[in-house]
Order: sequence, then C-alpha cells, then structure tokens
Amino acid sequence: MKVELKNCFLEEDHEHAIPYLETYEWEDGTSTQLPACCINGDLGIDEFPETIKRLIEIKLTNELTQMVSGIYSSELMEIDKGMFFISFYDVDETPAYCYFIKGTIENALFEYLKYTRHLEMPFMNIFYAANKKLLGDRLGLSWISAGMFSSNPDLKGLQIKVKTTGLNSELDELINNVGLDKARAYLWQSRIYKDHK
Repeated sequence: MKVELKNCFLEEDHEHAIPYLETYEWEDGTSTQLPACCINGDLGIDEFPETIKRLIEIKLTNELTQMVSGIYSSELMEIDKGMFFISFYDVDETPAYCYFIKGTIENALFEYLKYTRHLEMPFMNIFYAANKKLLGDRLGLSWISAGMFSSNPDLKGLQIKVKTTGLNSELDELINNVGLDKARAYLWQSRIYKDHK
C-alpha cells in the first residue's frame, strides 16, 4: 500500500511542532500518524524523527549546467517495521514524488526503483558495488560519471553518488543476492581509475 506525502501549503507565517505529523489513510481503511512537510516553512525530511533509518541515497547533478537546481536527491528510508518512505526530488517543492509504503522492504525497493527506470542504470548492481565497496568509498563520497554505468545518451554530463547504509538486514540480503559479475566490476573499476588518474 502506498500514500503520498502530505504537505502544508498555508501562506501566512506559521510554525509546526517537530516532527510535524499528519494522519494518513490507507486503502485498507486503517490510518497512521506519519511525518509531513511544510512548503512555506522549509520543513523537510531532515526534520523527520531521528529514529528513521536512511537505507539508500542517490544524488545526481549535471556538470554541464553547474546549477544547484540540477541536484536531485532520492532516498529510501525505514520509518518503522513494515513502514517505509521513498523520496524523489526536493520534498518541499512541487512536484515531488514522495510516498509512504506499508509492506515489505521488497515492496518499498520495487517502488523506489520504478522512479529510476528512465536513467537506464542497473541500480541493484550499483547498490551491490556500493555495499561491498567494490569501487572503494568513491561511489558514496565522490561524484562519478553516470555514463560509466549506462550507455543512455541522455545521461550526458550527469554525475552520481550512491550510498547504502546496511541498516536493514533484509535489504542487504536482497542486494547481496543480486551479486555483480566480475567483468562488469572490472569495467567499472577501470573506468573509475581512468577518470581519477
């Protein structure tokens, strides 16, 4: 089950308690108090409760535009057992694609990957490489050309960072079961070495 993140659109000056919670209705008729955001108060996911586990983070920027607006972040978070949050783009700007998922980590990961298909990148393999540090720490700390992971011509100028945290053992198992063939790992390692010589 999936519900969209609620945002407060009040225009006058106002403040919210942190965390700012709203009631969300699920398709099975149940409801849950979950975090929300405020467009005008710039209250975003950084103000979510500290108990939330950030599981995967993907950041993209375009070196051709060199603009802050060219940086987009997406995250997969665990809110509670069987409750997840996926975010794409800035959560306090419209349109944003941010959802709470009620179900398994596999359901949440499937929803998360749906929004990255247009990049034509093998993200499960990339998560595996990040998890196993096959590319050192560079994948999570340095901007790497997205073109090294895909032949998609629309990725020209696009740079990427990918981070996995290992905070959910079921997610780790899903990622580790995908594996990565040695030829692809060697290709990525050689491209990174070439780019950072």
